[in-house]
Amino acid sequence: MKRIIDLTLTLEPGMRGVEIHQAKTLEVEGWNAKRLELYSHCGTHMDAPRHFLPGGAAMAEQPLHACMGPALVVDLTPVQPRELLTVDRLAPQAEAVGLTLQLETGFESTLALADPVTNANTMDNRNICFTPGRG
Repeated sequence: MKRIIDLTLTLEPGMRGVEIHQAKTLEVEGWNAKRLELYSHCGTHMDAPRHFLPGGAAMAEQPLHACMGPALVVDLTPVQPRELLTVDRLAPQAEAVGLTLQLETGFESTLALADPVTNANTMDNRNICFTPGRG
């Protein structure tokens, strides 16, 4: 039986990079609305190839089906703050041919820090082209 697992992190007031303001109210305007200010790397997101590669594709050019399908969760923990995640770190998962790799790095534990992005792990640009089972 297939199942869909939503990996989305819920955005909440007070989360770094998230500001939620009351823009309209029932009492004044007759309807409720909020204004959201979001840092592009807050919460769950994907980086387009152009984020790392000169001439890479924009997010709008990415096919949605690339975000769906069978996946293997790769537990990389423990990962040190600011650790560079290299192809060598992923190579043991080479038998996962045809699967999307979901990387567990423990980043969610840094969300309470004043600046979790500064402590985030980074990916070796070679990982962008890494295809399990193909190198």
